[in-house]
Amino acid sequence: MESLRSPRSAPRARTAASASALLLAVSLCAVLPTPAAADTTKFAGACGGSTPVGVWDATVDVPDNRHRATLSFAADGGAHLTLGGPGEVSGSGSGTWWPTARDRFSFGIRHGLYDPQGTFLGSVEVNQRARQVLDTFTGSGVSLIFAPDGTRTGSATAEVSATRTGSPPRARLERCGER
Repeated sequence: MESLRSPRSAPRARTAASASALLLAVSLCAVLPTPAAADTTKFAGACGGSTPVGVWDATVDVPDNRHRATLSFAADGGAHLTLGGPGEVSGSGSGTWWPTARDRFSFGIRHGLYDPQGTFLGSVEVNQRARQVLDTFTGSGVSLIFAPDGTRTGSATAEVSATRTGSPPRARLERCGER
């Protein structure tokens, strides 16, 4: 059977098919849930359930070091970390959090790391599993360490303990009748 396409139309047909496949993939990504787009109230809907949404003062312990940090978790699954202060190793970065069970959640954040003089030392990929009790949580996990050029140079076990610096989210209080 003879093809009705000219030899020049074949590349256009492949390009059109590739574009259609890409459009379908992008469309599916927009509607399929991801950890960042997950319903973060899934395990906090009942009174007594906890959600990490809010701002937290934290202590991060790694072998031979302790760091001060501020963590914030948004209702949409966003997470942010600011590490250290003046005269200390410091850095900041963003990532996501997601519920894993009642009063438990995980988060992943990648942040830059700077020495006290502001020299870029590399970055750290934080991966934590946490257990929350009301306005406190503790977590542990393995952080991956990267050189300034992005080469992975190692890993370290990290433990975090944190206290929420504000009240629980208003939406939770209203569901529990505590306005």
